[in-house]
Amino acid sequence: MSTGYGTGDHGTETGWSSSYGDGQAVFAENITFYKGYYVIDGNGTHTIPSKNSSDYGFKIVNTQDANYGVITFGEWQETASNIIIKYVHAYNTYGSKIKDKWDPNGDYPTLSIRFYPGSVQNHIKVQNCFLENSGQDGIQISVSSYLLFERNYIYGLGLLYSYHDPDHHGQTVQIFYGGDNIIFRNNIWEANEGQGLIALGSSAVNENIRFYGNVVFNGYGQQGVAGGFNSSGGIIGDAWPEEWKAGTQVNGMYVYNNTIVNTGGDYDRYSDISSTRFIMQTGSSNDYTYNNLFYNAHRIEHWNWTGAGYHASGGGDTACSADTICASTGQIGLLSSIFQNYTTNNFRLTSPTQSGLTLTSQPWWSGGTDAFFGSLDSAVDMYGNTRGVDGNWERGAYEYTGSTPPLTYCGDSSCNGTETCSTCPSDCGACPTNSPDLIVTDISWSPANPQTGNAVTFSATIKNQGTGPTPAGIIHGVLFTVDSQTYVWSDSYTNSLAPGASVTVTASGGPTGTATWTATAGTHSVLANVDDINRIGESNENNNTLTETLTLGTTDTTPPSPPTNVVVS
Repeated sequence: MSTGYGTGDHGTETGWSSSYGDGQAVFAENITFYKGYYVIDGNGTHTIPSKNSSDYGFKIVNTQDANYGVITFGEWQETASNIIIKYVHAYNTYGSKIKDKWDPNGDYPTLSIRFYPGSVQNHIKVQNCFLENSGQDGIQISVSSYLLFERNYIYGLGLLYSYHDPDHHGQTVQIFYGGDNIIFRNNIWEANEGQGLIALGSSAVNENIRFYGNVVFNGYGQQGVAGGFNSSGGIIGDAWPEEWKAGTQVNGMYVYNNTIVNTGGDYDRYSDISSTRFIMQTGSSNDYTYNNLFYNAHRIEHWNWTGAGYHASGGGDTACSADTICASTGQIGLLSSIFQNYTTNNFRLTSPTQSGLTLTSQPWWSGGTDAFFGSLDSAVDMYGNTRGVDGNWERGAYEYTGSTPPLTYCGDSSCNGTETCSTCPSDCGACPTNSPDLIVTDISWSPANPQTGNAVTFSATIKNQGTGPTPAGIIHGVLFTVDSQTYVWSDSYTNSLAPGASVTVTASGGPTGTATWTATAGTHSVLANVDDINRIGESNENNNTLTETLTLGTTDTTPPSPPTNVVVS
């Protein structure tokens, strides 16, 4: 299903008007998938997570006070697989955590997303969605595999135990009875709560779970409005009682480059009991956590990890200094000025952190192409910036690029950083009369007509339309993005390019170690950006990009059974 939100006409039958697809379509009750092979796409355009409901073409509203998800995959022995949910606002009206009318000591068990435990749900993507409010648990995953949660805004899920009774509590994400091959990346998590953000347990083996590039926070000044995570489970861990833990293992948990703010201390409801804990059960293996940034997170603890460290922390609490693993390689004492605006919850960086661990060289790193996930691990942050390209792999979710406000070098009488004569003449001086001016005149790819799954190599023709040559010995770099995400670059051409001359360069590397993009079905926007990090001073720095469209045939996602497989109840 799709609406015409932001994309025009989606109807072909007589009498259809493109205006029928405008705005937001609202489903008044929850949706359950009993079968597979569906795509629900609200056709939004944003790539950075948003909590503006109007950015989503579909809104699903749950008003039931029963144990349903706003979106549920499967039921009993019915298996739902190969489903994509995009640009959907899943809204739970029972977000106030009021008591369950059937259980006066309990809480509404309504969920945001539920993977039903009766059968194995698999190959499901939830991308660019807004998941808002839940009762006891937020996202409930049971015996499911190949799940991707990417670029979502996740708000108000889970339940901290101290609302009514210590026996009634929940988690933001509950992985129960086991789960494997699950990735949470580049999501924003605001005002969530419970025993843990990601809670794993119930005598099950969980394998290959990744959590990276996420921003987890309680808003500035929201103490008493939004909870945090109590000491039973912390951020990542096993939150259940001992009798439920026997046999629980997590083999292959990778938690890196996340920013975690106000989950303890000043703006957590129960700062006296809260910890930012990373808990792996004894017997687990191949579990690593690196390069996370903590601010006002109370104290950091690691239990039973294979490898951990290179974090950064601050905010006036004990933070990394209380944990041996964290303190040994940690950057301690960050001030709120490290963020662009701490009080408005803008946690992008104003200056570099100390360099973290370069993860692409770690033996567990898997940055190659994956048929379902695109890639398992990625060195690209939420804004498309590649970690470590400047020699400094930042700690936290965001890579510092040196070009994001408010930090700037222009005007300090020193020509440094990414400044050139054209971007900062006050520091670098006026550009010579005969200056180069690089543009992209063409983008090509091989194979010329790629099919889904092909390894595609990008090339770009660059031209010097200026009046002076480019300098020899300097990389004439070209960055290639697909749908605003960095995939590959060319950094091999270093010859001087005379005025009026052109050269075609081919992608030679990328953040995942490969120089190709794996083709996926659909229409894609391919952008080439020459001299993307301003190595070469030009007379015009604002004409370096060219965008072309690449269209591949779409895969038939028509289900084998009638449309009644979608149940609105």
